[in-house]
Amino acid sequence: MKQLKNMMGIIIACLFVSSFSIFLVFAGDYQGELINKICAYAMGIAFWLGLLVGYAVFIVFNKKRKQDTDTKMKQRPGIVCFFSNRYATFFDVLLAISLIVTIVCLIVPSYEVIMITALSLCLFSFHMHSILNGINFKYLTEVQKER
Repeated sequence: MKQLKNMMGIIIACLFVSSFSIFLVFAGDYQGELINKICAYAMGIAFWLGLLVGYAVFIVFNKKRKQDTDTKMKQRPGIVCFFSNRYATFFDVLLAISLIVTIVCLIVPSYEVIMITALSLCLFSFHMHSILNGINFKYLTEVQKER
């Protein structure tokens, strides 16, 4: 149980790093000074590494869940479920707000900081929406209730 909880923490941390690595765009410049080049490459590395490691751990988590349960849990994929629990509700609302702000920033010229922040929040809240409304998180919370 503790191992599954730790794995979920790793998944969330990796997806957080991936989503908010976009902020390095302000410091990164492939044509600039050495530190700017490092930030530019670090942004890409952090984004893809966080994404790949996060979902690789998620796949391992899913396999462990399937091994631990004898019965099949029937549920729609988390990506199409909304407001399944209080954590999911928070991120579902955040997803809607950040998506609206991102779209408005695309249409109406605004500050880059607002656009990048909204985009990062939208990306992270989308990941969290999918995970927290999904069967793996439901399984984790049910196992915690039993103990």
